[in-house]
Amino acid sequence: MKILDFGAVVEFVPGNEVLLHISEISWDRIDKVTDQVNLGDKFDVKYFGIDPKTKKQKVSRKALLPRPERKN
Repeated sequence: MKILDFGAVVEFVPGNEVLLHISEISWDRIDKVTDQVNLGDKFDVKYFGIDPKTKKQKVSRKALLPRPERKN
């Protein structure tokens, strides 16, 4: 894994790395990637396939986390 300002490069299958964007790490807004994940952490991500706009693979950690209730 490699930590960047805007996300983390994660290995989601052996030998295949992809960017986990900061917006896909948690349902909460986070300012620093290392507030949620650090080098060496192991966690599951959901694979969404190839993004038609960017032509890049898309994964999400937050898609596997319970969605918080909306506050009025």
